[in-house]
Amino acid sequence: MKGLIFTAVILISYLNVRAQDPAFTIRETGSSYSNEQITDAMNNADWCGFYYENSQRVLRFDDGAVVELKSAQQLAEVSGVDNPLCTSRDEYLDNNTYSVHSTGRILIQVANSGVTKLK
Repeated sequence: MKGLIFTAVILISYLNVRAQDPAFTIRETGSSYSNEQITDAMNNADWCGFYYENSQRVLRFDDGAVVELKSAQQLAEVSGVDNPLCTSRDEYLDNNTYSVHSTGRILIQVANSGVTKLK
């Protein structure tokens, strides 16, 4: 009986997480920030203007963490909302460095080097 209850709790938790389908995916965890810290900071940030139309934007953090923002097309498929004002048609390799401040906000250190257009 305990096994059945445990399985049901795991299944419900999994479905709840899948239903939320966040606008980003943590690909690698670094040495300083936990998944929870990154998730909270990413959820609290305003990523309008950071979404590429057709490809995922890769965010590299100062501790080695790697996070991918979904493309605007993927977000529209999941949420049914298409906001072209928050979408960049030009897609560049993101050379910026991201960090999570002690207040839980995302900080962006803008790279001095030029950007490389992806398409």
